[in-house]
Amino acid sequence: MQALAFVALILAVVVACALPALFVIRRRALRTRSVAGGPPLSDVESATLRAWARRMLASFVGGMIFIGLACVGLVVMALGAAKTAPIWVYWIGLLLATMIVAVGIGVQFSARCPRCGYNIGLQSRLLLPSGCERCQTQFR
Repeated sequence: MQALAFVALILAVVVACALPALFVIRRRALRTRSVAGGPPLSDVESATLRAWARRMLASFVGGMIFIGLACVGLVVMALGAAKTAPIWVYWIGLLLATMIVAVGIGVQFSARCPRCGYNIGLQSRLLLPSGCERCQTQFR
């Protein structure tokens, strides 16, 4: 059980260190501005961005469902309805949580602006933004 707590602590520290790094990456990426006023997005580019937005929403919903199930499991355990689970159950829960976070991060940073290549995931948390922060291309 101590090893599980140690692994969870290490994962939390990694996430806490990654957030400032993402802030620095975003600031550096915005220093170089692209030429604004290009042509509107093609239908293929718009469809690609909409598909990315759907994947973002699906990963968010999946994460929230997992969090809800984990909370229900914790309440059941706290009320004493279930005996202490074997250690492998906790390891599987930690593995699933790590996988959900990794998939969410992968989806978040997979889309780029079709015009300048700026990572859209740096400016949007869940939905497709109205436009690119760097080159001002409108996405909607």
